[in-house]
Amino acid sequence: MTSSNKRSRGSTSTSINFSTSPSTSKGPQLQNIQISTAAIDKHWAAFPITAKKFILETLDQMSLRGLVNFWSQHIEFTRGTVAGSMYGASWYLALVYLNRGEMDKARALTLNGAFLQECYHSSFEHIVELCGSDYSNSIEENRLPYFSCGFFAVRAPGLMNSFLQSKLPKEYQHMMSSFASMSSRGSVMGFIDQISDDWNDTPKSSRHRTRSTDDEETISLVVGGENYDIGASTPLRMLFNEYADKNEVSLKSLRFSYAGKTIFLSSVGNKTPMELGLADNDTIEVSNNELLNQSISSTDSQQSTSKKSGKSKGKKSSPKRTKGKNKKKGSTKIIEPVKTLEAYKIGHSKMLTKLFEEAEPSLKAIRQELNLLSLERQQPKEKSKGNELTEKCTLVPNPSTCGLGGKAGKTCFDVNVGEVANLYKSSKSVCIQPSSTSKLDLHGCTKDEALEKLDQSLQEWNDAAMHSPYPFVLPVSIVCGGGSQVLSETVEKWIKEHRNVSNAPKTARRKRFNAMAA
Repeated sequence: MTSSNKRSRGSTSTSINFSTSPSTSKGPQLQNIQISTAAIDKHWAAFPITAKKFILETLDQMSLRGLVNFWSQHIEFTRGTVAGSMYGASWYLALVYLNRGEMDKARALTLNGAFLQECYHSSFEHIVELCGSDYSNSIEENRLPYFSCGFFAVRAPGLMNSFLQSKLPKEYQHMMSSFASMSSRGSVMGFIDQISDDWNDTPKSSRHRTRSTDDEETISLVVGGENYDIGASTPLRMLFNEYADKNEVSLKSLRFSYAGKTIFLSSVGNKTPMELGLADNDTIEVSNNELLNQSISSTDSQQSTSKKSGKSKGKKSSPKRTKGKNKKKGSTKIIEPVKTLEAYKIGHSKMLTKLFEEAEPSLKAIRQELNLLSLERQQPKEKSKGNELTEKCTLVPNPSTCGLGGKAGKTCFDVNVGEVANLYKSSKSVCIQPSSTSKLDLHGCTKDEALEKLDQSLQEWNDAAMHSPYPFVLPVSIVCGGGSQVLSETVEKWIKEHRNVSNAPKTARRKRFNAMAA
């Protein structure tokens, strides 16, 4: 993949050319050299004994959940240079075992290195918070960018090899292959320091990274005169992330397009250039929208300055000594940059996003009011039939209302208990199966006993209402009997004193009465 800058008046873009030509690296190949046991032991020594045992025992079961559970018990090893040295050693050991054909160990070490790299760049507590309870979504939504790159790389040996080769320079691999045969290890330790700087994202010296094989298809990326290779089977998300890090720009400010069509990482980020059908010397255009206006304004100012300097040179033979005219002649005119259509679209999108964020509370309140209105309109209206109620009702809870004698007084109160805001807004009747907590019998109670029972039951009714479906209202029947009016007056006064208790609508009372009669 070849990158070259194109500067013009209308855009600031970078072209990325993909090339699948064979690499011509001339160093010794890592898989054709017997890896020194001393080099392997040297890298394993960077791990605690418990970590080495954990990696070798899990292998096939290595997952994000297992890594979080294990390293949460050894948080002291997930910070600073300790984590940097361990994930760097994981890259090297994974590449060694991959070339030996031990895929289980290579996969486990790659995932472990990617997780420790994530711990190096952010705190362990923040990683646990991002993962939450659903670990699979945290990978799919790219909440952990470093671990996601390693997770997608272990899907196939080719992807894993490309991923690990991009992490380790060829010179370091060659030095480690002859680790045991060196009499003095000073030069080796120097290379260990160099690769440690690489892992810890410190400033690196410009060098040329090459592939480990001469006949492997590669993508060559050239940025600012520095050359290094990336595998053609590398996912685009990993490819563009490395490009953005290399140029020290934000990935969100970059726009990628191929053949006039925009490439969205949300849809094709996990695909490789080969899967997208990119051929030799195909070009992906990269534009940086943040630098667009700056480059346009600088170009226009240079052109205006050059034009005015040319005019001043042409009129040098007959200078005018008028002070006012000289001042006017020397003043510079600011030319506003001409925005492209894409820049206008991005600016308009940002303005709309800010507008919607500010209006979100008002829109939420409007949606709630509309939902309440729709509930009221959807409630079917019941048509009352004259003789239907008297024919079906055989139970008479209050004899005094039917002329059978007895003292006057209300024998039963049908009330609703629950959310205060929903007690009066909707006329929709609440249909909940009757239970022991939705009915209170006050027969034979004194006034003080009745008030005590009502206060005790109110707390249970509130809890049941809050755990019920919307609108969080619980129907309750309070039975006080047909004796004197003391209990009925007490209950009526108690209902008025509590805001979260209200009389049920007439339609709801009729339904409950019919249910009791049936």
